[in-house]
Amino acid sequence: MFTFTACKHKLDIIMSHIYYEKKEIPIPEGGHVNKNDGAVRIYLDPTVPRRKSATMVIGKATSPTTMHPNDNFKLRYPDLWRQYYEEKTPLHVLHYGMYLTALSAGCRTGVYAALHDAVGPLYANALMDWSMFTILSRTNAASSFPDVMADQVLFSRQRHGDDWYGDLFREWISPEDAERFKDLWLDKVKALDPDIKEVWIAIDGSNSDCDVSSGDLPAHGKAKSRRDGPVVGYMYAVDSRNGLPLTFEVFRGNVPDTKALQRMRNRLHRSGLEVRGAILDRIFCERPSIEAVESLGWNWTVMLKKDNSAHQMMMSMAREIKWNLAHLVNGRGVFGIKGSAPLFKSSGKESCVCLFYDGANGTDRSLRLIEKVLEAEEDVRRQVAGGKFQPVVPKDVSKYLTVSEEGGAWTTARNLEAWQAELDVKGYYSIASSVDMEAAEMHSTYYLRDTCEKAYSTMGTQLGSDVTRVHGDRAILARHLATFVAQITRSVVVRECKALKLDTGRMLKEMDRLHISLFDSEKYACVHDESVRQRKLLKALGFSTEDLEAVASDINRRNTEAVVSQVHRMPVKVDPKAPRPTGRNAKKLRDIAEGRRPAEEEPKPKGKPGRPKGSKNKKSEKPEAGKPEQKRKPGRPKGSKKGGNKARADEPKRSPGRPKGSKNKKTLIREAELAKREKRMKRKNDSG
Repeated sequence: MFTFTACKHKLDIIMSHIYYEKKEIPIPEGGHVNKNDGAVRIYLDPTVPRRKSATMVIGKATSPTTMHPNDNFKLRYPDLWRQYYEEKTPLHVLHYGMYLTALSAGCRTGVYAALHDAVGPLYANALMDWSMFTILSRTNAASSFPDVMADQVLFSRQRHGDDWYGDLFREWISPEDAERFKDLWLDKVKALDPDIKEVWIAIDGSNSDCDVSSGDLPAHGKAKSRRDGPVVGYMYAVDSRNGLPLTFEVFRGNVPDTKALQRMRNRLHRSGLEVRGAILDRIFCERPSIEAVESLGWNWTVMLKKDNSAHQMMMSMAREIKWNLAHLVNGRGVFGIKGSAPLFKSSGKESCVCLFYDGANGTDRSLRLIEKVLEAEEDVRRQVAGGKFQPVVPKDVSKYLTVSEEGGAWTTARNLEAWQAELDVKGYYSIASSVDMEAAEMHSTYYLRDTCEKAYSTMGTQLGSDVTRVHGDRAILARHLATFVAQITRSVVVRECKALKLDTGRMLKEMDRLHISLFDSEKYACVHDESVRQRKLLKALGFSTEDLEAVASDINRRNTEAVVSQVHRMPVKVDPKAPRPTGRNAKKLRDIAEGRRPAEEEPKPKGKPGRPKGSKNKKSEKPEAGKPEQKRKPGRPKGSKKGGNKARADEPKRSPGRPKGSKNKKTLIREAELAKREKRMKRKNDSG
């Protein structure tokens, strides 16, 4: 930010930022200290008297010979700046794969633009960097940010530290900013799909550990880490069609989830979206939650808990569907059967309930249980052989395996009945719905929730939201806003990887291997060693080989040029066969096509001469105030003449004939010819 102070003979140029955080340096030759305000100035034109020369402020004096510099000093004395403040050598390698991923997701979904409108470009870029950090590190501990992002291409102009992010969450992002972003993001969701009016939403929620009990949000309860203490509740709504997060709510840890459901409904309704139904996890399989969903006018589909009475009733048909092709639901080895039962013991009505058996899942879980029990048995033998006084059986297998002492020797015994009973129920689960559906339809409907569950599970296990790591309501809301942005970014990668049949976790690691290298020209260039999988994902995200070069050029421009926008954009696609623009606006058009100028600054095409077709002139467009516009009668106005000039209508009428004393054209021409002849004769006589 510049401030210009003008007077009669000179111009002071003052830059706002003074580097008080850096050490003091000597005042350079030619610098003069103003005793009134301590500003250090230099005269820009030594050829004129000082009173007429423009001056520039280069710092703030700390003594007659030392000062703190400002940005003017950095630009005018680059050699002295490097001498006093040795800047770090640019990194030889920068990883930009995660930047490409976040840039594509942010621009394609509109979340990046929503952040800019909600919190401004500085904090929007910082939140995009934070989303990259949480995806890469699978944690939200700010202390790890400098190390994880040290060699990453960032959205921000400079690399911020953990203290800076602490201030960002604690002070600079307000609850109003978070609420404004939620509304803006829903507008972007509608822009992605203009025809969307109703959605089935998948809902999940939990409690996060919170190390502070002050504020309105933390409350005593059971956290996700299974320990008692201050917790904060949160809930996310995801579009079940594509896994795109829609909105989120953060609420007091001991407040029922139904309150958050109502807030979600109200927010979606204000944005023009209606909820057709909710797909719920087992945690919502409780009477208050189901009644709350029904009170909102929503349908519901919910997975039942193992101890639910309806599930226990449906288990009577377990043997009937196990590997029975007559009840095959899909090609993944899922079998199901439809029934009806009261959802709860005291329910006054029956709901549609379907029992399912997942052959692949049941087999895998049964094998894991068998392996776990046998490993525990072998471990007991090793403990006995090692002379342990009393061998210990792991708690999770203690009901299948017991240890006893007989005749001074320790022996193991298997509880085959309990073990077999547990194996028999592996792979079974029940789903209930307020809508009457067949088993195959209900399974496919609930399977939509898989997009939410996988997305939701990453918040705790891969985005680190199981612990807030901040203090105060304001910081908690801001931290969840940052996690929500990361979740949107990751959902785009999940969707593209699913379409390409690629593993998301693996591809995120492979994308991080993409890098640019610093060469002798002190500019970064792409290293094109992309694998086939990386190229597939890059293409799905909207990047070609030429685009990667354009991104590298943009990074170089950000590092070398002083005038650079904080807004990042996807590379503009340029057709190599298209003719280069020419004419008055050619340079502007070329800059737009090559990404050096934003597209919204594209000059308007030159209009054709004349008034646009269908438009009216100003007189007919704006009648006099207070008088209605009167339609002109057909024909020529009374008193006017055909072909007459309206502007000369008031002039006196000219009498017929030629004005007195004037001559006609023939006479004038004849007189001119006679005058020329007389001149020729005179010259001839004079020469003779």
